[in-house]
Amino acid sequence: MRPLPFVVFLFVAVLLLALACESGGDGTPSGGATSPTAGATIPPADVAALKEYFLAIETISKEDRERGTALRAELEAALSAATTEDEKIKALRGRIEGTATILEDDLDGVNNIDPPAGAKDAHNSFVNALAEQLAVFRLLLDASTGAQSVTEWDAVSAQFASAATEADEGVLDACSELQDIADSSGIDVDLGCE
Repeated sequence: MRPLPFVVFLFVAVLLLALACESGGDGTPSGGATSPTAGATIPPADVAALKEYFLAIETISKEDRERGTALRAELEAALSAATTEDEKIKALRGRIEGTATILEDDLDGVNNIDPPAGAKDAHNSFVNALAEQLAVFRLLLDASTGAQSVTEWDAVSAQFASAATEADEGVLDACSELQDIADSSGIDVDLGCE
């Protein structure tokens, strides 16, 4: 799923951009599918429930990517137009605020999906990873409130680079686990976990 990995990628891109500014510039088999864990056959009704679940997750992922792309374009335009430190900080902060909003919506959307038994553990891992990722963005927003210059923004952002990377890896791992379940169940979805 790309909602959060994509958003974290954008977060890391914003951090790098901030540092740059400082230095200048249905294929489901009819007889069921094979379980990813035990090699047992999943009953067709369970495969149908899994398919419905994964299609809902895929929809959230696609919407996230669209919103993230639009937000990135807005940031690039705002940074290009910025002539003062205040304008640059406002653009960078706007990007993080926008990303946090997207993450909140993703988390709400995923939380509102009732996972079938075959995906429950992976779903819960994914929800937890998304929540951790959102927490990093919220902490950055809180910590950067008083930034008066791009240099100060960069210093605060750098404090969160490791946490952002760790959160991104958690989301990617949890998303990949979901994608593996879909693949092994013969469900053709792209959760955008790259």
